[in-house]
Amino acid sequence: MKIIHPICILISFLIYLPMAHAKPMPPTNLSATKINDSTYIITWKAPANTTSLHGYNLYLNNQYKDTIIHSPNHEPSYSVSLNKSKTHTIELVTIIKENSMPVFSDKSSPLKITVVASKPKKKPVPIGLPDPIKNNYELVFFDEFNNTQLDTSLWNTNYIWGADIVTNNELQYYVDIKNKPNFGYNPFKLENGQLTMTAQKTPEKLKTAANGQKYLSGVLTSWDSFQTSHGYFEVRAKIPKGQGLWPAFWLLHVNQWNERPEIDIMENLGQDTQVIYNTYHYRTWVDGGWNEQRTPSMTVSEGIDYSKSFHTYSALWEPGLIIWYVDGVEKNRFKSNMISDEKMYILLNLAVGGNWPGSPGAQTKFPAEFKIDYVRAYKKK
Repeated sequence: MKIIHPICILISFLIYLPMAHAKPMPPTNLSATKINDSTYIITWKAPANTTSLHGYNLYLNNQYKDTIIHSPNHEPSYSVSLNKSKTHTIELVTIIKENSMPVFSDKSSPLKITVVASKPKKKPVPIGLPDPIKNNYELVFFDEFNNTQLDTSLWNTNYIWGADIVTNNELQYYVDIKNKPNFGYNPFKLENGQLTMTAQKTPEKLKTAANGQKYLSGVLTSWDSFQTSHGYFEVRAKIPKGQGLWPAFWLLHVNQWNERPEIDIMENLGQDTQVIYNTYHYRTWVDGGWNEQRTPSMTVSEGIDYSKSFHTYSALWEPGLIIWYVDGVEKNRFKSNMISDEKMYILLNLAVGGNWPGSPGAQTKFPAEFKIDYVRAYKKK
């Protein structure tokens, strides 16, 4: 009988004992960028020399908040909403995966954020409202763009259906800075009480992130902050000039079925900045199915180059009636029982290319700027 020495047994056992993985290092350089009174974008530096990086656990005030999955194509970031008049603590934990098993770092050094409630915004004093609006309507939604950053409590920076669905064969990719703050390009700049929405050619390094679209641009929607049925809607804006540019101020249906109304308060094709288009889109029930309809695109064409200066573009939407205005003067109206009462929300965007405007020409200058002084919405008292 062969006797096995105990030392040999111990060595064999150690050979097959699973190795304990060293803890990864926690993230460093935590910082916060204020988006509005309660929303902050948290960024940090990933630990160096970390293989098999899976993501991060984020802790808010010592309580687990969320897990952020690592994306090799983007710098790490997280959008968080914080209660006002309070100091908050943010901590992060690195997660790696070895043999499908998670391994966690210690918590990072804490990031302290003190949120101070700001004074309520003063409602602007309306100037030059059409007579039917002055005494019968009250302001219920507005943005004067007096901050230094876009107020994402008012605005989404993408369509409700997302950036990956391209409509009308347009050539732009709408950069969603609200959900992708580190995309690498921000089409929105706030300065001197104005918002500038900018379209530019897509840099080579961002083409993959932009799904191969040739241009980057911006869109604002109020679909989760402001929806209404009927009212008066106004923007003061300066449109860009150039073949293939397509600025718009419009309202779109909340629901994705039935009438699907759309009110185009202002549209322009950049190759002819002396013409403003007003249109109402809707659907009717025909032979057991919904049929797309629209009014002819009514125009405002008075020999004015609207790209030279700021103008107000507005619409009054009442039951059975839409009236379009430029600079407070009625220009077009549509009266019909086909005008929907369904709730709609506000949109502003600068499209590039597409079936209607065509592609930009050699003379189209980029960056192209759609400047917006304010957006306001009123309801009947």
